[in-house]
Amino acid sequence: MLKILKNVVLLPLGVKSKNDRYYVKGSFKDMKPEYYGEIGFSNSDDLYLGDVSHLVKNIKINNNEIIGDVEILNTTNGKILLNLLNDGFLFVFRPKSLVTIENGCVKNSKIISFDAIQKDDDPYYSIREQRKDKLIKIKEIYRKY
Repeated sequence: MLKILKNVVLLPLGVKSKNDRYYVKGSFKDMKPEYYGEIGFSNSDDLYLGDVSHLVKNIKINNNEIIGDVEILNTTNGKILLNLLNDGFLFVFRPKSLVTIENGCVKNSKIISFDAIQKDDDPYYSIREQRKDKLIKIKEIYRKY
């Protein structure tokens, strides 16, 4: 483990997201005590251990939020995530999940992972695509070793 972030808000409850969804306390079925995560949302419903950057533990519902501790792991992507955080990039941790939606409310959510997503109000957000290209290049370099 490289670093631990305590009591991170993983998901606000009862707040409509940018994709017009909202979660409530009853949205989740079989929530596990910990989940691995990666940087960014992938286009897959799978989580590949080679892409893991962090582990989310001690997950609980606290008032109108799901919170947990984020352990940044000593993996290639964990080092990348820590470097990005240390360089001032802002991230939120959000669930990648399979869901049923009724009138905008998420029901029966099966969480796959909690992924590190760059915040929209991050001052670096406007260079997101440049960072994404840079991140791909960094990953390619790491994979050679």
